[in-house]
Amino acid sequence: MSASSSRQSTSIASASSSRFISEMTVTKKGADFNLPFGGELSVPPGTFSKKDLITCCMVSPSDRFKYQPPINEIFLLALNTKSMKKGQSISLSLPFYPENLELFSLQLLAKRTDQDEWMVKECEINEEKRLVHLETDIGGIFVVTSFTKQEVFEVPVQGCLYNAKIHHQVSARFPKKTVDVPIQCHISIIPINKSVIGKLSLEYPRDMDNLLTASDFYEIKAHTEKTFRRSVTVKLPLPVMDEDFPHDDLAIMMMTNEGWQIYDAPIKFIKNAISFDTRHLTRFCVALAKPQHKKRLKEAFRHIERENAMTRGEVVPFIHIQERLWTLWFDIVPWSRIGPTIDKRLEQGFRKITKMYLPEIQEPEEVRPIMSRRSWRTKMAKQEEEKLPERDDLDLVNGGHFELEIGGDIRVSDDDPGRTNMDLRFNDRLPDNYRRFYVKPVQQNEGRILTGFLKCYSTDPDKDEKKCVRTFDFDVGPETVAAYLYEEPEPEPEPEEPEKIEPEIEVKPVTPPPPPPAPEVKRAPPPKQSNNASFARLTKPSRPPKQLFREPRVLTGRSLMTLAREVEQGLTLAIHLDISDSAITGMGFDALANGLSLVDITYKILLLWKRRTRHLKERQVDVLAEAMDDMGRKDLAELIRERHEQNLEITPDCIGATPGE
Repeated sequence: MSASSSRQSTSIASASSSRFISEMTVTKKGADFNLPFGGELSVPPGTFSKKDLITCCMVSPSDRFKYQPPINEIFLLALNTKSMKKGQSISLSLPFYPENLELFSLQLLAKRTDQDEWMVKECEINEEKRLVHLETDIGGIFVVTSFTKQEVFEVPVQGCLYNAKIHHQVSARFPKKTVDVPIQCHISIIPINKSVIGKLSLEYPRDMDNLLTASDFYEIKAHTEKTFRRSVTVKLPLPVMDEDFPHDDLAIMMMTNEGWQIYDAPIKFIKNAISFDTRHLTRFCVALAKPQHKKRLKEAFRHIERENAMTRGEVVPFIHIQERLWTLWFDIVPWSRIGPTIDKRLEQGFRKITKMYLPEIQEPEEVRPIMSRRSWRTKMAKQEEEKLPERDDLDLVNGGHFELEIGGDIRVSDDDPGRTNMDLRFNDRLPDNYRRFYVKPVQQNEGRILTGFLKCYSTDPDKDEKKCVRTFDFDVGPETVAAYLYEEPEPEPEPEEPEKIEPEIEVKPVTPPPPPPAPEVKRAPPPKQSNNASFARLTKPSRPPKQLFREPRVLTGRSLMTLAREVEQGLTLAIHLDISDSAITGMGFDALANGLSLVDITYKILLLWKRRTRHLKERQVDVLAEAMDDMGRKDLAELIRERHEQNLEITPDCIGATPGE
């Protein structure tokens, strides 16, 4: 699947996984492409009227905060609609992560880059290949989202029996006149993580030892909270397949305003299911307890409810130092993937930042009154939990976030587009969740060790509070600081070679035999050459002095980094700058090894081009501006020429928009 007439270039966009950007050149004949991040692109023949470029990329996890909703993977499609014929469209297939489509639904959200509102776009789902297929005639941003599947049904006044489609053993029967007016209800299933039960049994043996097994959470709710006039019969599947289990130890757990409670109602057993009557619809769960310990299930479900909505993990920071580029990386990973993540970062040249332990604050003991027997048991249970070893991990909530702080002798660079947003978000369905920040020394002092301090806060939006849960520190040596602050001196003029002076050699002429003697005549000696004439002859230049060339300020490292953040199609820019394919491919492998982003690659491309075209001198600015014109970025071309005339650098402020990768 590919056309020989097309040219496809790929580049790495993330250090932690195979995220790529792909730029494809298509002609009137069309072409089919396999996108490097797992998708597919098909351009039918006759879609474009001339040769054109299509860019498709997966947004780096560090940049997801720029897009709302910040969930699942985000894809960008840059499409030149000017050369696309009216009424034509291209086919795009985007990957999604493994999902239980029996309990969850997929949705494709799309929006144009110049708009703020998301729209639900029609798509086809290929479960076997895990692809979402769509057709579009415009470029934009696409997000594949997932949510718990809900079956909505209407309950009339005459009553009804509704059998759920997501599970054939889940149903609800509403007798006649259960409601005064027709209402709507929904049924959904929230999976329970069975591995959580075994993990919690080791940490809270007193509370969890009474629970043997439990079913998923079955949510049957009315859209308007109410108590029904007549009882509704609910049927749910059993969590065990063995028919010989003790029926007296089976309990129905019901979610209330006070948490999970045991619903004391007669239970009717029907093969592998049970049924019961209730006048209040909510979230239910069927649990099996140890003999005669059913009443202790309430404490076990308190832990399960909290743990099932969270993932245990850790925030692991790294630092990556290059000569003129310092980056801080914050990885937020589940506990099971911490080891592989650290090994991968170390192989890519990162340095792990050590964690500082917060001092324990001992609160003064309070004098409490004499307690009853029940209060005494509660206190003993609490003391038993406090004796357990302290957890060395964090609770990661799906969709939750931590607030980061960078301090000490290091600060976030002014050129970093994410400096105003220091949130680190977590999504349990994505393989990578991290943030990257460009940092620099606070003080421009060489010859001393710099110390950086990092803090991570957990936030509680309900209480509007935040708590410091992690602190880190790291040092940067003086040699590294000196390399960062080093500025290349202006080239000095080449010394002129003095003119070589040949020594004067006295040549004695060969004389014939002497004539007969004649009278002697005395002559005056020749005049001596003055010292001033010899000095002038020695210091006279043999060629005119060499004129110094000063580098334009629009081509400084700061200016090129600003352009790298603004140009999304870095590979296209490399092609317009006449950089060879072998050089681009080599830089792509280096990016994979060193964990560079698209901005880093574009910056390296600009530095490589500047170094190779030094002989053009002032013509360099015109070449760069012409390349921007060819890419369709006339705004950047005009900006380059304008700042060059003013002899000024290019900064994010003069662009007038937030730079993006």
